[in-house]
Amino acid sequence: MSRSMSRGHEDYYTPEQRQKVVDHLSRQRWTDAESGTYARLSHEVPFDENGDVAPSNRVLPTTLPADADPITKMFLDYYRTERGYHPRSINSTTAWTATTPMSFFALPLMTNIDMLVPRKAFLVAGADAHSRYSSEGVRATAPDTVAAS
Repeated sequence: MSRSMSRGHEDYYTPEQRQKVVDHLSRQRWTDAESGTYARLSHEVPFDENGDVAPSNRVLPTTLPADADPITKMFLDYYRTERGYHPRSINSTTAWTATTPMSFFALPLMTNIDMLVPRKAFLVAGADAHSRYSSEGVRATAPDTVAAS
């Protein structure tokens, strides 16, 4: 999750977008502190057609758009149906606090992966897993430490 929060899913953020996200989160932190409340935002900060941060108070739409990508469809099929829905679930009903991603820009979780050596780690990711690229990145970083399946 730290990788997708700080770089976008499959590292799609450009350097300019990453800077826009950090700027937006920094401003939001001040706004939250001054107002005593907090805004909501998806953990992967979206951009509009003009390349600007597009705040949203929901992770998922309430209904599936006609042009939804496969991941959105799978998430919606789970979190917005009886199988995965819960009224207090962030993915079912709302979004994270807007400033949640900020700490993942400062310290990505895999920064100290070298400390695993010589311990072994085992990663499991399905062939079509949304986060598979992250597991593959960890494996590439520490091939002698991390086994994958």
